[in-house]
This record gives sequence, C-alpha cells and structure tokens, in this order.
Amino acid sequence: MAWLLVVLLGSIGNAPPLGGFERSEPTANVDFNEQYARARSAQAEAMFEDMLAIADDGSQDRVMVDGKLRVDNEVAARSRLRVDTRRWALSKLAPVKYGDKVTSVLEGGERPVEFAGMSEDQLRAWIVKEAQALGLGAAIADKAEALEVAEAILKKMN
Repeated sequence: MAWLLVVLLGSIGNAPPLGGFERSEPTANVDFNEQYARARSAQAEAMFEDMLAIADDGSQDRVMVDGKLRVDNEVAARSRLRVDTRRWALSKLAPVKYGDKVTSVLEGGERPVEFAGMSEDQLRAWIVKEAQALGLGAAIADKAEALEVAEAILKKMN
C-alpha cells in the first residue's frame, strides 16, 4: 500500500524535493503539508479497508485432502500475519485513530485516581488533601505553603 502514498503525492505539483521534508520550513509549504496529511489519511483508510478484505476473504481457507474438506492452517496463519502487520503499521501511521488507547490511572492508596478530567485547581486540592492524609499536614503548616508544594509537583509533572 506504500504505492498509494506515492501516487497521491505524485499529483501534487508543489511538493518539496524528495528528502526535503525535514529541511524545508514548516510554513513554506502549507498547501503541500495539508495535501500530505490528506494523503496519509487516505493511505491509512486504504490500509484499513485492505485489512478488512483480507480478514473477510475465506475463499482459500479450506482444501480437499483425501476427499475431505479441511482447514488450511497455513493460509489462515498467513492471513492472520497480514492483518496483524497492517494493524501494527496503522497504529504507527495514525496512532490517534488506530493506535492502542492509553489511559493514565495512578493507584492512590485504596482507590484509583484518574487525572485526565481534573482541572489544575482540582489537582491542587487533591495534592493538598493527599499530603495531609499521608501525615504531611504538619510539614505543610498553612494553605499557602501547601499550594506552593502543589505548584512544584505540577511543574514536575509538566
């Protein structure tokens, strides 16, 4: 399917020279960059459709052996490999759409804590509360100092 990208890019008249993708200014070829992104998206969609076609094609899965219809494990394994290879390539080509979904969950004591939906104020409040629950309340004498500690932790996280 790599030929699809070459065909799609071949129709773009203002493409930078081969090998010039990294060296050219990002804003110099805005039209080309948009067309390139569309071509990569089309390549990913075509690869996905190809993967579905391979998975759905069962025409060579069975063979006649000694007058009996049997499953050809070699063909099935090859089809599985072809689908898995395309799935891996898609996860690298378009990770947001086809990659593994990763969620950040931190185990905090007895309950899991998910930071993805928290605002900075909620995160600060959680840090202060957890510090006090861990017995660090004596070390953090007032709320202003607690907020400074929370700020320091947030800076380290970013």
